[in-house]
Amino acid sequence: MITAFAVAAVALGAFLASQARGAHPMMPLELFRSRNVAVSIAVGYAFVIDYYGLPFIMSLYLQQVRGSRPSAPEWRSCR
Repeated sequence: MITAFAVAAVALGAFLASQARGAHPMMPLELFRSRNVAVSIAVGYAFVIDYYGLPFIMSLYLQQVRGSRPSAPEWRSCR
């Protein structure tokens, strides 16, 4: 797991370095100097992580806290 994160960090660094030196980058890195752009991208990323993580967290809650089976459709009884 740690190796995968290390490889991803190295790949991200290599990608950013190539984009910074390229003549026609996919997205100009100068955009991230603007605080509004950087904050809006970070907030959008957080929303995406929350949106796709919610079903996983809810299934853990239903199984471990409420004691339901993994195949039981108890989404309607979450009160």
